[in-house]
Amino acid sequence: MNQQLKQIEQDIGIVQLQFQLLLNSINNFVPEIKNKKMELSGIVDTSSLKQHPTMSLLKQEQEVNFSRIKLERSKLLPDLFVSYNNMSMQGAGADNKTYGASTRFQSIQAGIGLPIFSSSQRSRINALKVNQQIADNNYVFGLTVLRSEYQQALLTYKKNLQTISYYETTALSNADIILNTALKQFNNGDVNYLEWVLLVNQSVSIKSDYVDALRSLNQSIIQLNSLTTK
Repeated sequence: MNQQLKQIEQDIGIVQLQFQLLLNSINNFVPEIKNKKMELSGIVDTSSLKQHPTMSLLKQEQEVNFSRIKLERSKLLPDLFVSYNNMSMQGAGADNKTYGASTRFQSIQAGIGLPIFSSSQRSRINALKVNQQIADNNYVFGLTVLRSEYQQALLTYKKNLQTISYYETTALSNADIILNTALKQFNNGDVNYLEWVLLVNQSVSIKSDYVDALRSLNQSIIQLNSLTTK
C-alpha cells in the first residue's frame, strides 16, 4: 500500500507538471476538489454537435470554397463601364473660335467588355466545384464521426454510472462488513494472521476498484462535455 501511495504521489506530480506546461506557468496549480464524482449536466440534443470547433472549421472550409467559386464565376460576367469627362480650354479651338476658362467641354463614354477566352476560367471553376464537393463531404463525415463518438461516450457513461451505483449501494458496504468482521474474528482468535490479511486485502481491493470506476465515470463525463463544448 505504501508503494502504491508513492506511485500515486509521483503520478500526481507528473500531471501537475503537465498542467503547468499547458498553462505556460511556473506556478503549481492544484484543482479544488469539492466532489470526487462529477455530475453530468444533462443529455443534450446531438444538433448541438454542430457547434463543436471541429465542425466550425469544416463549415468555414465550405464557405471559403463557395466564395472562391462565386468569385471565379463573376469573372465570366460582362464588364460594364461608364466614364464622364469635364474639361476646359483657353485659346482657339479646332473650329477657329476662341474659348475662355469658363467654357466647359463634357463627354460621356460607355462600354461593355465580354470575356472571349473563357475555357481556362471554366476549368478553374470546375476544379473549385470538386473542392466544394470534398468540403461538403468532409462536413457530413465529420458530423457523422462526432455523433458516433457522442453515442459511444454516452453508452460508456451509462455503463460506468451503473457500475458506480453497484459499488455505492452494495459493494462498498460489503467491503466495510468484510473489514469489520475480519477485525473481530482476528481479535477473537477465530482467524489467523494470514486469513486476516486476505480478508483485509479483499476489502481494500473493492474500495480500490471503486476509485478506478469513479475515475472512468469522470472521464466519460469529460468526454461528453468536450463533444458538446461545455
